[in-house]
Amino acid sequence: FLKTGTSTVTIDTDEDAVVQNIQNFLTAFNGAIKGIRESTASGAVLSRESSIREIASYLQQTFFNTVSGISGPYQSLADIGFSTGSDFDSSAIPSISLDADKFKEALRNNKTNVTELFSNSSSTGLVDTLFPYLDEITGYNGFLNERIKTNGSIDSQINSINDQISSIEYRVSQKEARLRRQFTLMEQMMQSLQGQNSSLARLSGTL
Repeated sequence: FLKTGTSTVTIDTDEDAVVQNIQNFLTAFNGAIKGIRESTASGAVLSRESSIREIASYLQQTFFNTVSGISGPYQSLADIGFSTGSDFDSSAIPSISLDADKFKEALRNNKTNVTELFSNSSSTGLVDTLFPYLDEITGYNGFLNERIKTNGSIDSQINSINDQISSIEYRVSQKEARLRRQFTLMEQMMQSLQGQNSSLARLSGTL
Protein backbone atom coordinates (compact mmCIF):
# COMPACT_ATOMS: atom_id res chain seq x y z
CA PHE A 1 0.00 0.00 0.00
CA LEU A 2 1.08 3.54 -0.66
CA LYS A 3 1.49 5.80 2.31
CA THR A 4 -0.77 8.85 2.35
CA GLY A 5 1.16 12.11 2.32
CA THR A 6 2.13 15.11 0.23
CA SER A 7 4.42 15.38 -2.72
CA THR A 8 5.78 18.18 -4.86
CA VAL A 9 5.76 18.02 -8.65
CA THR A 10 8.20 20.34 -10.42
CA ILE A 11 7.57 21.14 -14.06
CA ASP A 12 10.63 22.62 -15.73
CA THR A 13 10.20 25.15 -18.49
CA ASP A 14 11.67 24.15 -21.84
CA GLU A 15 13.79 27.28 -22.18
CA ASP A 16 15.03 26.46 -25.67
CA ALA A 17 11.47 25.96 -26.92
CA VAL A 18 10.39 29.27 -25.40
CA VAL A 19 13.36 31.07 -26.97
CA GLN A 20 12.63 29.48 -30.35
CA ASN A 21 8.99 30.59 -30.20
CA ILE A 22 10.10 34.12 -29.39
CA GLN A 23 12.64 34.10 -32.22
CA ASN A 24 9.93 32.97 -34.64
CA PHE A 25 7.71 35.79 -33.43
CA LEU A 26 10.51 38.35 -33.80
CA THR A 27 11.21 37.19 -37.36
CA ALA A 28 7.57 37.80 -38.30
CA PHE A 29 7.42 41.05 -36.31
CA ASN A 30 10.59 42.49 -37.83
CA GLY A 31 9.44 41.43 -41.29
CA ALA A 32 6.17 43.30 -40.83
CA ILE A 33 7.94 46.44 -39.60
CA LYS A 34 10.42 46.30 -42.49
CA GLY A 35 7.60 45.87 -44.99
CA ILE A 36 5.75 48.89 -43.60
CA ARG A 37 8.89 51.06 -43.51
CA GLU A 38 9.89 50.17 -47.08
CA SER A 39 6.35 50.64 -48.42
CA THR A 40 6.03 54.08 -46.82
CA ALA A 41 9.54 55.36 -47.57
CA SER A 42 9.99 58.46 -49.72
CA GLY A 43 8.96 57.66 -53.28
CA ALA A 44 7.37 54.31 -52.34
CA VAL A 45 3.79 53.31 -53.15
CA LEU A 46 2.47 54.23 -49.69
CA SER A 47 4.79 57.18 -49.07
CA ARG A 48 1.84 59.49 -48.40
CA GLU A 49 0.15 57.11 -45.96
CA SER A 50 1.31 58.59 -42.66
CA SER A 51 -1.28 56.51 -40.82
CA ILE A 52 0.49 53.33 -41.99
CA ARG A 53 3.85 54.63 -40.75
CA GLU A 54 2.23 55.33 -37.38
CA ILE A 55 1.36 51.63 -37.08
CA ALA A 56 5.04 50.64 -37.28
CA SER A 57 6.01 53.36 -34.81
CA TYR A 58 3.33 52.25 -32.35
CA LEU A 59 4.33 48.58 -32.58
CA GLN A 60 8.01 49.30 -31.95
CA GLN A 61 7.28 51.76 -29.15
CA THR A 62 4.90 49.34 -27.43
CA PHE A 63 7.58 46.67 -27.46
CA PHE A 64 9.77 48.63 -25.06
CA ASN A 65 7.18 50.39 -22.92
CA THR A 66 7.40 49.94 -19.17
CA VAL A 67 4.75 47.42 -18.13
CA SER A 68 2.58 48.82 -15.36
CA GLY A 69 0.70 46.88 -12.69
CA ILE A 70 3.36 44.21 -12.08
CA SER A 71 6.01 43.66 -9.44
CA GLY A 72 9.50 42.27 -9.71
CA PRO A 73 12.92 43.31 -10.98
CA TYR A 74 11.87 43.24 -14.63
CA GLN A 75 9.67 46.11 -15.75
CA SER A 76 10.13 46.02 -19.52
CA LEU A 77 11.20 43.59 -22.21
CA ALA A 78 14.51 45.45 -22.43
CA ASP A 79 15.26 44.13 -18.93
CA ILE A 80 15.11 40.52 -20.09
CA GLY A 81 17.19 40.66 -23.26
CA PHE A 82 15.17 42.40 -25.97
CA SER A 83 16.90 45.23 -27.84
CA THR A 84 17.36 46.92 -31.20
CA GLY A 85 21.09 46.27 -31.19
CA SER A 86 24.06 48.36 -30.10
CA ASP A 87 25.02 49.77 -33.51
CA PHE A 88 22.94 52.74 -34.64
CA ASP A 89 22.54 53.22 -38.36
CA SER A 90 20.10 55.98 -39.31
CA SER A 91 19.76 54.55 -42.82
CA ALA A 92 18.80 51.07 -41.61
CA ILE A 93 15.42 49.83 -40.44
CA PRO A 94 15.88 48.84 -36.77
CA SER A 95 14.98 45.27 -35.93
CA ILE A 96 14.33 43.78 -32.51
CA SER A 97 16.59 40.98 -31.34
CA LEU A 98 16.80 38.76 -28.28
CA ASP A 99 19.78 37.99 -26.07
CA ALA A 100 18.86 34.35 -25.42
CA ASP A 101 21.24 33.93 -22.47
CA LYS A 102 19.93 37.02 -20.70
CA PHE A 103 16.36 35.91 -21.32
CA LYS A 104 16.97 32.41 -19.96
CA GLU A 105 18.64 33.85 -16.87
CA ALA A 106 15.63 36.10 -16.23
CA LEU A 107 13.29 33.15 -16.77
CA ARG A 108 15.16 31.12 -14.14
CA ASN A 109 15.31 34.01 -11.68
CA ASN A 110 11.67 35.05 -11.82
CA LYS A 111 9.47 33.19 -14.28
CA THR A 112 6.28 34.85 -13.01
CA ASN A 113 7.71 38.32 -13.53
CA VAL A 114 8.87 37.43 -17.06
CA THR A 115 5.48 35.96 -17.91
CA GLU A 116 3.71 39.09 -16.68
CA LEU A 117 5.71 41.22 -19.11
CA PHE A 118 3.79 39.45 -21.86
CA SER A 119 0.41 39.00 -20.17
CA ASN A 120 -0.91 39.82 -16.72
CA SER A 121 -4.11 40.39 -14.76
CA SER A 122 -3.92 44.14 -15.39
CA SER A 123 -3.83 43.54 -19.18
CA THR A 124 -0.73 45.70 -19.57
CA GLY A 125 1.68 43.14 -21.04
CA LEU A 126 2.91 43.08 -24.62
CA VAL A 127 0.38 40.48 -25.74
CA ASP A 128 -2.42 42.19 -23.80
CA THR A 129 -1.63 45.45 -25.60
CA LEU A 130 -0.84 44.29 -29.13
CA PHE A 131 -3.71 41.84 -29.63
CA PRO A 132 -6.52 44.41 -29.20
CA TYR A 133 -4.62 46.99 -31.26
CA LEU A 134 -3.97 44.62 -34.16
CA ASP A 135 -7.56 43.39 -34.02
CA GLU A 136 -8.74 46.99 -34.09
CA ILE A 137 -6.82 47.86 -37.25
CA THR A 138 -7.18 44.54 -39.11
CA GLY A 139 -10.68 43.41 -38.04
CA TYR A 140 -13.78 43.63 -40.23
CA ASN A 141 -14.46 47.19 -39.14
CA GLY A 142 -10.79 47.94 -38.59
CA PHE A 143 -8.84 50.81 -40.07
CA LEU A 144 -7.02 48.78 -42.74
CA ASN A 145 -10.06 46.78 -43.80
CA GLU A 146 -12.07 49.96 -44.11
CA ARG A 147 -9.42 51.25 -46.49
CA ILE A 148 -9.15 48.21 -48.75
CA LYS A 149 -12.60 46.60 -48.72
CA THR A 150 -15.07 47.04 -51.58
CA ASN A 151 -16.44 50.59 -51.47
CA GLY A 152 -13.84 51.40 -48.80
CA SER A 153 -11.86 54.63 -48.88
CA ILE A 154 -9.16 53.35 -51.27
CA ASP A 155 -11.77 51.73 -53.50
CA SER A 156 -13.67 55.02 -53.55
CA GLN A 157 -10.49 56.88 -54.47
CA ILE A 158 -9.84 54.41 -57.28
CA ASN A 159 -13.39 54.87 -58.58
CA SER A 160 -12.98 58.63 -58.37
CA ILE A 161 -9.69 58.47 -60.30
CA ASN A 162 -11.29 56.17 -62.89
CA ASP A 163 -14.13 58.67 -63.28
CA GLN A 164 -11.59 61.45 -63.76
CA ILE A 165 -9.71 59.35 -66.31
CA SER A 166 -12.94 58.63 -68.18
CA SER A 167 -13.78 62.33 -68.17
CA ILE A 168 -10.30 63.22 -69.43
CA GLU A 169 -10.45 60.51 -72.09
CA TYR A 170 -13.82 61.87 -73.25
CA ARG A 171 -12.47 65.40 -73.46
CA VAL A 172 -9.38 64.16 -75.29
CA SER A 173 -11.50 62.20 -77.78
CA GLN A 174 -13.69 65.27 -78.32
CA LYS A 175 -10.65 67.45 -78.87
CA GLU A 176 -9.14 64.83 -81.19
CA ALA A 177 -12.33 64.76 -83.26
CA ARG A 178 -12.38 68.55 -83.42
CA LEU A 179 -8.73 68.68 -84.49
CA ARG A 180 -9.35 66.06 -87.15
CA ARG A 181 -12.27 68.10 -88.49
CA GLN A 182 -10.10 71.21 -88.49
CA PHE A 183 -7.33 69.30 -90.25
CA THR A 184 -9.76 68.04 -92.90
CA LEU A 185 -11.15 71.53 -93.48
CA MET A 186 -7.67 73.05 -93.67
CA GLU A 187 -6.58 70.32 -96.07
CA GLN A 188 -9.61 71.02 -98.26
CA MET A 189 -8.92 74.75 -98.05
CA MET A 190 -5.29 74.20 -99.02
CA GLN A 191 -6.34 72.10 -102.00
CA SER A 192 -8.80 74.81 -102.99
CA LEU A 193 -6.12 77.49 -102.71
CA GLN A 194 -3.70 75.34 -104.68
CA GLY A 195 -6.39 75.00 -107.34
CA GLN A 196 -6.85 78.74 -107.42
CA ASN A 197 -3.09 79.19 -107.66
CA SER A 198 -3.01 76.88 -110.67
CA SER A 199 -5.86 78.79 -112.23
CA LEU A 200 -4.05 82.06 -111.67
CA ALA A 201 -0.93 80.59 -113.22
CA ARG A 202 -2.85 79.51 -116.31
CA LEU A 203 -4.58 82.87 -116.47
CA SER A 204 -1.24 84.63 -116.22
CA GLY A 205 0.08 82.52 -119.06
CA THR A 206 -2.68 83.60 -121.36
CA LEU A 207 -2.14 87.30 -120.82
